[in-house]
Amino acid sequence: NGVIQKVAVPILAQYQNDISLMKQKYKEIKGVLVGTMLLVSGLLIVCAKPVVLILWGEKWIDTAPIFQILVLTNIVSYPAYLSLIFLQVINRTGYTLKLEFIKKPICLLIILLMLNFGFYGLLWALVISTIYTTIINMLPVVKYLSYSYKEQFFGIYKYYLSLIGAVIISTIVSNVFDVNMFFELIIKAISFVGVYIVFLFVLKDEQTIKGLNMIEYKIKRLI
Repeated sequence: NGVIQKVAVPILAQYQNDISLMKQKYKEIKGVLVGTMLLVSGLLIVCAKPVVLILWGEKWIDTAPIFQILVLTNIVSYPAYLSLIFLQVINRTGYTLKLEFIKKPICLLIILLMLNFGFYGLLWALVISTIYTTIINMLPVVKYLSYSYKEQFFGIYKYYLSLIGAVIISTIVSNVFDVNMFFELIIKAISFVGVYIVFLFVLKDEQTIKGLNMIEYKIKRLI
């Protein structure tokens, strides 16, 4: 988060006097950020089981679902990742405290309601409360940047759709092959990354197309 802050704050700060330009730059940064982080997080979810088996063995296999749920918690938080940084840019950090008063009581209630479901209940309470806090954390951008909830979700839906598709397809592909855990890890990783990028390309994601064009240009220069 510190690295993201160091990069995003100076860029957004250049456009403090032009809300429309700041909004455009915010969209671009958010797209790159969410797209990249979902790629990494999706890899972690897909490869959780083989990684656990390779590193720690069969006796730790039950920790794989726990790890996947924790990664899912991060995944649902990404839409609001830049919102609090945005408050710093416009010098409205005091607004963060107001958000906390809205978030904490509901999050506590969710945890209390899920206590009866044991350890996994607490894990899913974390996911549900994170979804709620994400929605609340997106509010400053709605208020100060005129970037509605609908626009915010529409701006990143391609990445989440691609994530879901890539997770499903890479899991199916890996199940086709009867191989050891090491090769399963390789198959899952390659198929996930490939399908994720293909999905984004088909959905005409601007950042992905720019990235692919840049790679193509670099390769042509090397040739």
